[in-house]
Amino acid sequence: MSRAKSPWLYFALLLIVPIQLLWAKESFKTLEKASLIINAGNSAQNCSNALQNCVIQISQNLPQCLPKPGAITITNNSRIVANNIQASSADSNFINYVVQNNSCPAFLQPGQSCSISFFTNTSIAFLISNVLVKGTNTSSTFFNMQALACATPQAELSATPTTVNLITGGSSQNVTVTNIGNVNANNVQATLASSNLGIMLTNNCPSTLAPNTSCQFTFTPGSNAGSTTATIAGSNTINSVSIGITETIPQAKLSASPTTINLTYGGAAQSVAVTNIGNANANNVLATLNSPTLGIMVSSNCPSVLLPNGSCQITFTPGSSAGSTTATIAGSNTVNSVPIGITETIPPTTLSVTPSSFTTTIGQSQLVTVTNIGSASALNVTASPTSPLSIQSTTCDSSLSSGNSCQLTFSATGTTTQNVPINGDNTNTVSLSATVLGAVAGAPSHLTSTAGNGQATLTWSAPTNTGDSAITGYTITPFIGSVGQTAVTVGSSVLTTTITGLTNGTTYTFTVAANNASGTGILTYSNFVTPSSGLVVNPSTLALSGIGGGAPRTITVTNTNLVPTTIGSISGPTPALPGSGSGAASITSNNCLTTLLPGASCTVTVDPGSAANTSANCTTGPTPSVLTFTPDIGSSVDANILILGYGCIYQSGYLFSIDDTTPTTASIGGIVAALSDQVSPSTGIYWSPGGIDTPIWGIGDRSIPSTAFYPSPNATSPYPAILVLGQANCDGPDDGFCNSSNMLTSFSTGNTYSAGICQGISDGGYLDWHLPAMCELGPFNPYSPSSLCTPGSTNMLDELFLQGIGGLVNNGTYWSSTEASDVAIFSWNRQFGSPSSQQLNGKNFTFGIRCARNLAN
Repeated sequence: MSRAKSPWLYFALLLIVPIQLLWAKESFKTLEKASLIINAGNSAQNCSNALQNCVIQISQNLPQCLPKPGAITITNNSRIVANNIQASSADSNFINYVVQNNSCPAFLQPGQSCSISFFTNTSIAFLISNVLVKGTNTSSTFFNMQALACATPQAELSATPTTVNLITGGSSQNVTVTNIGNVNANNVQATLASSNLGIMLTNNCPSTLAPNTSCQFTFTPGSNAGSTTATIAGSNTINSVSIGITETIPQAKLSASPTTINLTYGGAAQSVAVTNIGNANANNVLATLNSPTLGIMVSSNCPSVLLPNGSCQITFTPGSSAGSTTATIAGSNTVNSVPIGITETIPPTTLSVTPSSFTTTIGQSQLVTVTNIGSASALNVTASPTSPLSIQSTTCDSSLSSGNSCQLTFSATGTTTQNVPINGDNTNTVSLSATVLGAVAGAPSHLTSTAGNGQATLTWSAPTNTGDSAITGYTITPFIGSVGQTAVTVGSSVLTTTITGLTNGTTYTFTVAANNASGTGILTYSNFVTPSSGLVVNPSTLALSGIGGGAPRTITVTNTNLVPTTIGSISGPTPALPGSGSGAASITSNNCLTTLLPGASCTVTVDPGSAANTSANCTTGPTPSVLTFTPDIGSSVDANILILGYGCIYQSGYLFSIDDTTPTTASIGGIVAALSDQVSPSTGIYWSPGGIDTPIWGIGDRSIPSTAFYPSPNATSPYPAILVLGQANCDGPDDGFCNSSNMLTSFSTGNTYSAGICQGISDGGYLDWHLPAMCELGPFNPYSPSSLCTPGSTNMLDELFLQGIGGLVNNGTYWSSTEASDVAIFSWNRQFGSPSSQQLNGKNFTFGIRCARNLAN
């Protein structure tokens, strides 16, 4: 039987075992030490594993020494807290010279790290081996410490680059200067050895350049070629740096290969390699084909700027013509050009031209059809007109197939007569006869008409504006009312003629026009004359200037009887001539109390006086002073004398301009405004039919004789005009009659536009009403304070509107016949008011119309 166990034994065992375990645990805690790992120096290795690699470098804490203190990093690699970690050494150098900064806490927890940094308080270099790192409860760990002697304080410079190549006119070059020393470099400057090259030197260097910092010196090219040096140094640097500088004047120079090429019609293109062998960029390198171009096409891959030593290709694609030519390769700034000789080697064919001749005017287009009636293609069909005729457009391309046609459109900027050759590279040459007509002559001036027995004698002055060719003669046309009679033509040197076969007692007017190669010019209208027998007075009404100091004028009495006739008495003038005193109008000579043989004449001279005088009731119609001549045979005749001033009603209008330079045997000239508006400004009318903006030849604001812009607008103006046959080169600012004539020639008749309104009226029986020019409406200065008007000229604004005469609408705007030369789709107009204004508007605006006419003498 087994023996029973005592329960006390189990109880004792339960007490003894835990106590022993607790004792074992406390004994183990008492014996365990913390384990440290050190990383030091650049090796970042565990010092306890690789002592020979565990070295840190230390130095003085100065700028020229190490950039930061030497340091070790300590990591608690154990399970217990490491207490009071310190670095120590018995080495006297450590004791005397090493200063440490210990950041380790009193209790470094497991897995945590701390650091200790070191520097020296001396410049001595030394080595300390086995510096101990240990805590009060840690194992020992060691590292080596190397103390370095600091460099001597000094400022030293380096520069890059040390050679600079400048090009006159080129970009600036920079040199970077660096302080490679260990102290500040002061007052770093560059000094040029010579100023002859004109180089400009700037820098951004501070007065103190810190170690390991940089600044820049900038060298800007001068204007001379050569070499020099620049020395860069500071006031405390131990060295200076020499910069070699070469400055050259840039040249772009080209070479090409090959310099001769052979092309075959229909064959492959040939390329030429172009190289910039200069030292400057070559700009805009192009190849220019010299005449004849042979239809060759030129293309290029050359950039706009070809760098030195850069190359590109110019390709020549064969044309359709046989022959030889050259191409010139050059840039816009190259010092040379390279000629390329080109030979192109192509069965003949035949051309016909329709029409074979044409006549046109300046600016007009003329279409000519060219047909290939041969069996082969016609190559490069073209025409060769000479200036001022040119090809405006063409559909004739490089190859015209057999049986096909193309068109050439010609236009001219001036008059010409020439035979234009038309051909292709492999065709016959057809001669096209081309005639381009230009402007007709302006109106003759100072036309006077003198009545006789069944006849009238006309005298005029040649126009100063002869148009685009010489005067070839004059055409004189009698009118009865508005019905033209048989015209008479006289030679270019004839300035007076007598028109016979007239009916006594019938009133006539006459027009005179100068002819040139382009046709009949602008008309001049005479006054009314009535042929009669017996005594004839010319002019029957004598108008004189009454503005003061006018020219004396003469009345001529002629005996058209077949027998002598005695003038027995002269009565009047009734009423008396205006004025009083020494400045009054007067008859200064009279030799007519006499017997006149058949065809003989006598004269009476009237002086309008030195003071301003006008006939009574001038603004409602002046009353003439009448001289009556009573003969012994036949009826008496009257001479009417009018002394006129501005605002007087004369020849069916208000007088606003006086021309006292007409022959003194006739009345004054001048311009009158119609007695009322033809179109009210409140209603208005277009400047052109439907407001179209067609430019009209030669009526622009710059169309002033003897100026570079005359005539304008023209075929080469910004807004070109086409010369319609019968148009003249007008004085656009001044001559409303010429302007209106050109407008009527372009637009024809009709009362749907400005000048057409004036052409359609016949107030007083006069047929020469026109749309006024700007200078006839008022002062005109669109481009500067200087007026474009003829010096001394007068106008409606000053002589009528501002005097309260004529009924021009206040703030009303009226069209002029003056166009804008540079923007010929616009025309000028004037707003009457105080102040008045000149305005420029599109031709589709609607403004008022007040017509005017030139006085007949």
